[in-house]
Formats: sequence, C-alpha cells, structure tokens
Amino acid sequence: MESAGESADPLRCSSNRKVRCNEMAAVLHIEASPLKERSHTTAVARAFLDAYREANPADEIERIDLWSEPLPPFDAATIEAKFAVLRKKVFSAEQERRWRAVQAVSRRFNAADKYVFSVPMWNFGVPYPLKHYIDVVTLAGENWTWTRGEGYRALLSGKRATLIYSSAGAYEIGETAHADDFQKPYLRRWLRFIGVHDISEINLAPTLAEAQVVAERAREAQLRALALAREFRAADERSPRCHDRIARAQALVDEVREQLDSRHVPEVSVRENPHIGIELRLGIPDAHELIVAIGQ
Repeated sequence: MESAGESADPLRCSSNRKVRCNEMAAVLHIEASPLKERSHTTAVARAFLDAYREANPADEIERIDLWSEPLPPFDAATIEAKFAVLRKKVFSAEQERRWRAVQAVSRRFNAADKYVFSVPMWNFGVPYPLKHYIDVVTLAGENWTWTRGEGYRALLSGKRATLIYSSAGAYEIGETAHADDFQKPYLRRWLRFIGVHDISEINLAPTLAEAQVVAERAREAQLRALALAREFRAADERSPRCHDRIARAQALVDEVREQLDSRHVPEVSVRENPHIGIELRLGIPDAHELIVAIGQ
C-alpha cells in the first residue's frame, strides 16, 4: 500500500489520503472579433468573465482568439480524410494526421463545461473565422452521431453557453428571428444540434447609431453581463469533470476490491461537500481505512 505522500499516479490508492473532486468548471471563451479592445462584444465578454472569475475563483477560463488561433484547413483533403476514418476505410498517414488535427480542436472544445461566445454580426451572419471554427469542431463521433434508426443525436450534455452579440442594425433577441438575421438563429441551432440547450444571450444593438444611443446600449449590455455572470453557475451544479472523476474513483474501488478479495471490504462511504469536493472511503480491517485519490 502507498505511503501518505503523493503518488506518481493520481489514480493510485494511498493511505491517509483525502479524495477531492473540486467543484471546478472549465469555461471557454470564443472571441470572434478582430478589433480587440475596440470591439463591443469583446468588451462585454471581458466584463462578464471578470465578474464570473470573481464569483468562481477556482474555475479555469481559457480564451481562443479566432484571429490568431491556427486552425487546420477544412478543405477537400481533410474532408476525404474525415470520411476515410469515420467509414473505416484504408487511410494514409497523411489522412490520419489531418483527422487527428481536427479531432484535437474538437476535443478541446468539447472538454469545456461552459462557453462564452463574443460575436459581432458581419453581413447578416458571423465572422468567417467562427464559421471555420464551427466546421472544424463539429465532428461525428465527437459531439454528435447519426444512425438509421435514431437519426441525429447530440453527444454533449450538461453544458451551458452565453452568447454575446453586436450588430449595426437593431436585430433583437428572439426565437422569431428577423428575416435578415443569420447570426443568432445560426448559433442557437448549432449549439442545440451538439447538445448545448442552456443558452443565455446578451445583445448590443444597434451600434450604427448616435454615440449617446450606443453608449446606453453598451451600458445595458454590461449590466446584463454582470447579472448573468453571477447566475452562470447554479448553486447545486457539479462540473461534468467532477462526474467523470466520481466514475473513475468508483471503477478504482472495484479494482481495489478485486485485489483485496481475501479481506472483507465494507461498502464505500461517499461524502460530498461543495467546498472540499468528494471523499470516497473504504473501511479495511487492520488498515483502518483506504481513501481513494482522484487526480485533478
């Protein structure tokens, strides 16, 4: 049995170790404007994330600037590679390399618990790097699937998104979209397609107006951002990563029981605490207890 010190393998068992599964979430900010500090949507997103970080200091926040992020091309060669792999055909080393490149981008996106998109309207739609990113990220077997019997099925669940928009014209938020608005309905539909249904929205529009009007709309968007940031984590919410760690710990407990089949192992004690996480304990005669450690 391991000593009380840290184990090289975070999933190995050790005595006198506490099990912790922090209530930590990973937030991914997708920044679609190239204007940086001059961007309305970026300014609102930063206010949102600053307020969120203050309320949730343990959470991880990552930003992807789509204007500097090196995205793999989604060209004919990549599409051919994608179908060669998915249809289990013979594929070349180059095709595998291309598939792995888009798969890595998709998995990085899928690994987040929550999303913040800051998206200006361009020509009634979204900036082209965002469309490129969505085309790379949306992969069969990664965040959606299809069968003849069931049709399309989303693979993501338990995730949330906040969408921050701006537009020169007054295109308001609503399920009944303006005929010229291919920004908000598109993003909502895409997120729901992959399984993200818990969506909040902030709209700063119109930006092509008198300075006083734009300033007032910006102030309203900032206030809504601050309010939504405080609500972006429900009090009883547990990160999907935490669910995963519980499952891994339970699998490890079963393995330990098999290894200790000559000894009696009582039922596992599980205690959840919103501040320190989750403790899994196995009572073992002559060893007092075995506390299973879950890696962060």
